[in-house]
Amino acid sequence: MFNQTGGVPVSWVNVVIAVPLSLLLGLYVALIYKKVTPGANYSVAILHTLIYLSMIVSLVMIVIANQIARAFTLVGALAVIRFRTPIKDARDAAFIFLGLAAGMGAGVGLYTEAALGTGLIGLFILLLHYTKFGRQVKGETLVKFTVPLETDGQSAPDHQEVFQEYLSD
Repeated sequence: MFNQTGGVPVSWVNVVIAVPLSLLLGLYVALIYKKVTPGANYSVAILHTLIYLSMIVSLVMIVIANQIARAFTLVGALAVIRFRTPIKDARDAAFIFLGLAAGMGAGVGLYTEAALGTGLIGLFILLLHYTKFGRQVKGETLVKFTVPLETDGQSAPDHQEVFQEYLSD
């Protein structure tokens, strides 16, 4: 069956295959994200976004169906949306991009390619995580905290004693 503008054939079967596949791929990406992201940097909002984004992009790709007018309409609609959640880590952006790619692949009917590509990238991410690729051997950790200031602008003296005893330059 052809869409109303006479373009590429689109069927409800595309939706029935693409959306559940993109859900599975989004779940896979989210699980990899959860596994490789340290507890302090872990974001439930991003975890959910990875799952939602894969399915939504899949449906968007089906709806666009090679129609340039639909694509421009989508860009205009997205320009209205303001994203208020900042992405704190570059890895979060990479996972969002992977979820987006998984949804796009499923949405355009490249089911095997989307599943294989997402699966391989996820495995490579896990490999890099477990081999501790790029991490420093020393095990140094950066800790940030806030020390209240006295009225004269100097830090409280009781903190200075602890700093001098336990911290090095």
